[in-house]
Amino acid sequence: MGGGRGASIRLREEPQKPLVKSGSVWAAKLCDYVESGILWWFDDYSSKKPNYWMKGNYAPADETDPASDLPVVGTIPECLNGEFVRVGTNPKFEPVAGYHWFDGDGMIHGLKIKDGKATYVSRFVKTNRLRQEEAFGAAKFIRLGDMRGAKAMFYFQLQKLRVRLGVLDVSNGAGTANTALVYHNKKLLALNEGDKPYAIRVLEDGDLETIGRVDYGAQLDHPFTAHPKVDPITGEMFTFGYQIDKAPHCIYRVVGKDGVMKEPVPITLPQAVMMHDFAITENYAIFMDLPLVIDGEHMVKGGFLFKFDEKKEARLGVLPRYATNESQLRWFTIPLCYIFHNANAWEEGDEIVLYSCRMSEINLEMVMDEVKPGNYTSPQIYEFRMNMKTGEVRQKQLSILSADFPRVNEEYTGR
Repeated sequence: MGGGRGASIRLREEPQKPLVKSGSVWAAKLCDYVESGILWWFDDYSSKKPNYWMKGNYAPADETDPASDLPVVGTIPECLNGEFVRVGTNPKFEPVAGYHWFDGDGMIHGLKIKDGKATYVSRFVKTNRLRQEEAFGAAKFIRLGDMRGAKAMFYFQLQKLRVRLGVLDVSNGAGTANTALVYHNKKLLALNEGDKPYAIRVLEDGDLETIGRVDYGAQLDHPFTAHPKVDPITGEMFTFGYQIDKAPHCIYRVVGKDGVMKEPVPITLPQAVMMHDFAITENYAIFMDLPLVIDGEHMVKGGFLFKFDEKKEARLGVLPRYATNESQLRWFTIPLCYIFHNANAWEEGDEIVLYSCRMSEINLEMVMDEVKPGNYTSPQIYEFRMNMKTGEVRQKQLSILSADFPRVNEEYTGR
């Protein structure tokens, strides 16, 4: 099933000791002077404005070498063996200007349990971006936190200048691998929707090692969502990537249980949107064309690059899982909303049921500054029912309390 040619997974080894090119040292200093001028003009030094998302419980943490035989309260069953891992945003270097909660470098925390004993470790994902900044000893890449207000245009141009002069290399990506992890085809992948996956090796002592960037034998040439879905029955992984700079703005992919990526299926969207998640059922994939759009004019006028556009429709798209083109894609218009995360989806007769964490609106600037009551919208669990026979769609609120980052038993994914 799925058809199309493919290629086995291939890893691109990152250099062990990333170095600043000798010819780019003077260019790097020149760009730093330009950056200082931008910061002075806009009075935007981060040191003058302590960021809520850089202190307290959100403060950056250092790497931790494997700490073994940790004190245990109670008893760990001797039959419980393995390693629990999670990834999150953790900036290694102080941001020069703006900072957004989503900006930090990916750090994986691991808790290995074996023979009733526990070992803890934490390691940065050694992305192309982080290796270069480690060589400089400072933050150099543009961040989401820089994409607010007229000054953002200068930061975009500064990034282009650094690339053009050879100060930065974005040919192997500039993502952070800070959002989620997935285990597929015996490989642990660290994910961020702006880049390709990074493969992670779990060592015998529990330590974590970045192997390299995954391109599936050069089949993957676009970003890869942080929330792919692995079918527990077939062993396949279903994924997509959205692109803000070129049509069709979304690409759907299927990766076989053997790690072979199938041919891309374009999903045409009228404009670029932030599509953070999607869902699968036994026979369908569900896409979300929701009104969190790219708006440069809004940014220049003082807002954030991503804007919730109340004039745009909110739609859910349903496509057969093994479609080779988008001709069978069906769109269902729903009341205006935004969804970061879905819990699960399944089929009931002619209906497709989707459980999601729905917000009536979204403002991504809320995680650039301190979150206070009244300046954010809480998500609630909603049920969406799409009738594939009649074309009708219904929604129903299931929770009153705020709820997000849902998890289900992965043996029931899509069912």
